[in-house]
Amino acid sequence: MKKIISTALVLIITIAQAQLYTPWGLVSTSTTANIGIGIPNPVSKLDIGTDNTQKTFINYQNRSSVTFIPNSGSWFHISTTNGISNDLTISHGGSVDENRLLTIRNTGNVGIGVSDPSAKLDVLETIALSAMNYQAGNRIDKKWMFATAGDITNMFLVPRKADDSGWDWPKQIVFNDGNIAASGRMEAKEVKVSQSPTADFVFEEDYNLPKLEDVEKHIKEKKHLPEIASAKEMERDGVNIGEFQIKLLQKIEELTLYSIEQHKRLNCQSEELKNLRTENETLKQENQQVQSLLERVERLEKTKN
Repeated sequence: MKKIISTALVLIITIAQAQLYTPWGLVSTSTTANIGIGIPNPVSKLDIGTDNTQKTFINYQNRSSVTFIPNSGSWFHISTTNGISNDLTISHGGSVDENRLLTIRNTGNVGIGVSDPSAKLDVLETIALSAMNYQAGNRIDKKWMFATAGDITNMFLVPRKADDSGWDWPKQIVFNDGNIAASGRMEAKEVKVSQSPTADFVFEEDYNLPKLEDVEKHIKEKKHLPEIASAKEMERDGVNIGEFQIKLLQKIEELTLYSIEQHKRLNCQSEELKNLRTENETLKQENQQVQSLLERVERLEKTKN
């Protein structure tokens, strides 16, 4: 009984002095009801640390927070904000929520560098990812992945297989140094191709317009227009849309020149035909006059006889 009373007295004296030694170090309290483990002068409701430079605070500055203090550098805080929203935040600095790094709203929106995120993920500046998956609702066949290759020179957009057994790489879209490669169809309301030079050189005075006889000979032998790839070449190498459009424009401009030349010849022929008709009409009139004279001569001869 005396041992129990003695132990109780020692415990009361120890608590009154606000210090208690445990296998984990010093446990102390302060006049503000703060508790420290391994820290002699706690500044929050619960301070845990191995020394004065490496600590963890619970409810620092009377905020619902956890504060981590490394050996050097900024303090980091995980806390909830004051007010109705009660956002969960990660911040750094000497005070809780001083410099906001991450915000998770009670709506589920997440902001990185954004204190009031308006989307499920709202990022202030750039974001770097090695891969990212996107799925529309619960539809497995509408799942996509953005990923980079091992050398980080290509960006891939890959759909998920319909049976969700893996990624459908043959249907990938590849982005590389401003270039895009797609194995499927591309559909758009408008496509603008910037390409120079154009085919206006066809209208220069010194342009050597191919003779139609030579074009005909080439078509009979090669089965395609001059300077235009054959069907086999297109199937094997594909078609450069910009270059192909210019080649087609060149052929249209050449065809325009042929049409202009043909129009000139038709006008000449039409004028010649008009002149021939005029001459023919004149000959008819002259023939009629000659015929009339012959008839008069014939009548005169009959009268003399």
